[in-house]
Amino acid sequence: MDEDYLKSLIDRVRPHTMVWPASLHSLAHLVEYVLDHDIPGDFVECGTWKGGCSFLIADILKHRGVEPKERLVWMFDSFEGMPAPTPVDGERAQRFVRETDSPRYYDNYKAEIGEVVAAARALGLRLWLLPVKGWFNETLPNWSERTANRPIALLRVDCDWYESVSCALSNLRGFVAPGGFIVLDDYYWFEGARKAFEDFRPWTGWSGVHSVYSASASSLTAESAWIQRVKETPRDFDPRTSIYVEPQEKVEL
Repeated sequence: MDEDYLKSLIDRVRPHTMVWPASLHSLAHLVEYVLDHDIPGDFVECGTWKGGCSFLIADILKHRGVEPKERLVWMFDSFEGMPAPTPVDGERAQRFVRETDSPRYYDNYKAEIGEVVAAARALGLRLWLLPVKGWFNETLPNWSERTANRPIALLRVDCDWYESVSCALSNLRGFVAPGGFIVLDDYYWFEGARKAFEDFRPWTGWSGVHSVYSASASSLTAESAWIQRVKETPRDFDPRTSIYVEPQEKVEL
């Protein structure tokens, strides 16, 4: 992927996402891998907020000449904010809901679907995006009916809490195509998100966990993670593309 294009793309979507550049960089390379190796299926994001990651995927599809009728980006979100965490989600999650004056609270991650659609249209990406409003337990179980068992090339799970991550994985991981990916945005941030992943072990037929790092002059921070559904992986696939050097230190929550 051309680095000038990637830098410009990340700059364009940053106003619409809280995801750090390292994870955006990694996501772009995974999308490119899917396209380069003809992994079948659509792209699905569970937990979109203002749509930045979905916009990144859609822009790459457009840039690569992929027509909307060939691949879509599904955006599953309540668009009403997040449900309450449960005790299994840990102290950081409980602190998040208590500290409503934190600059990272963002009105409990609420985003108006109309504003998300307007932003997608302004970026010229609307045709590739399909927002689905509702709670996951209402929308995700209908994937097979909604798509006639359409495969998923990449599933991005960014919904923080144990129950939400479990719902996404239990309903959608079986549709991920061989060679496809699951991206776990909160694997290193919230206890419940990581426990939800661990509770699905053994992940027979999947790779190990690949970590996405943010590097500064003084530290290396694990941000997110991804796994791949195993098939014969081309030898030119280098997971080190997940490492991104940031010019500034990461701000801790």
